[in-house]
Amino acid sequence: MSDLDRETWDHLLQELGGPFHQSWRWGEFKREAGWDVERILTSSEAGVGMAQILFKTRGPVSTASIPRGPHVSGNAEAVLPELFAAIDGACRRRRAIKLNIEPACPLPLTDIPNALPLVSAQERFTPDRTAIVTLSDDQTMVQQMHAAKRRELRRAERQGIVVIDGSAKGETSEAFHSLMRDTAARNRFEINSRAYYARFLELFGDDATLKLAAVDSHIAAGLIAVKFRDQAVYMFGGSSTQYRRPGATALLQFRTMQWARDHGCRQYDLWGIPSMDPAQSLRDGAHEPLRSVGQDKAGLYRFKVELGGAIVSLPSSYDVHYHPMLTSLLRRAKQLKRAMVRP
Repeated sequence: MSDLDRETWDHLLQELGGPFHQSWRWGEFKREAGWDVERILTSSEAGVGMAQILFKTRGPVSTASIPRGPHVSGNAEAVLPELFAAIDGACRRRRAIKLNIEPACPLPLTDIPNALPLVSAQERFTPDRTAIVTLSDDQTMVQQMHAAKRRELRRAERQGIVVIDGSAKGETSEAFHSLMRDTAARNRFEINSRAYYARFLELFGDDATLKLAAVDSHIAAGLIAVKFRDQAVYMFGGSSTQYRRPGATALLQFRTMQWARDHGCRQYDLWGIPSMDPAQSLRDGAHEPLRSVGQDKAGLYRFKVELGGAIVSLPSSYDVHYHPMLTSLLRRAKQLKRAMVRP
């Protein structure tokens, strides 16, 4: 809707308990990164419906996604048909061949016939499981960690590892991107340009933080987190192959939890763990490091869960196929591209 502004949108979203990835500034950030954004708001006596749709244009067509949405208040069974009709209209205007919906909370879709021809999604764009830390006083947050993480924190402090605040410009920005490049090469995944992360920090201002862990004047690890409503989210992170030390990343995350708590947050979302528990997960006396290469995310799982986060599963995701054949061709092209970049 053209008369919406950031203040109105985010205020309504917060009232509905919506998450960061449906916020106005996230949409603007994605717009600058090459996406088109359309925000749908419906309102009636039955309640309010909201959905921020991201469109990626590919020639004459587009693909659409609603990350962590939509959100409704009141009588959902009455609100959703009108909201879905507006979503469907936006997708057809933009010649979407597929719409992906990844709700943050369950929606009564089975009770809404013919609203949209939803089918189970074949792939996800946001994680279907995450670990969320409840923020409290320092002692409580440390005590809820796995014993191995508590030892790492103490070791980091003994070794003089310090955490410093960075900014969108200058040496700290370049240091962070160097960490991202290092981690991407080590764990085989793609990253964005330095400007991408710098712009994120600029756009979110005081609601975002860049923190770096330093070991003997060398940068060992870094992360970017953002807060929205009463929740902070771990967005991006990397570590140095050469200078990383046991405890550096644990201390980095703990300082970020403190930052989030001190800025009014009650939760810290560590953003994404494997859909299934890896065969080798939490430590039971073994201290060998686990890696997270390709589809093997055992190391990532262990690290996040040991920080004391409760495992939260997200609802199923859905697709709407406006042109199934084109969707299939696009999916195969993506798979081919991934296979070509994989070593």
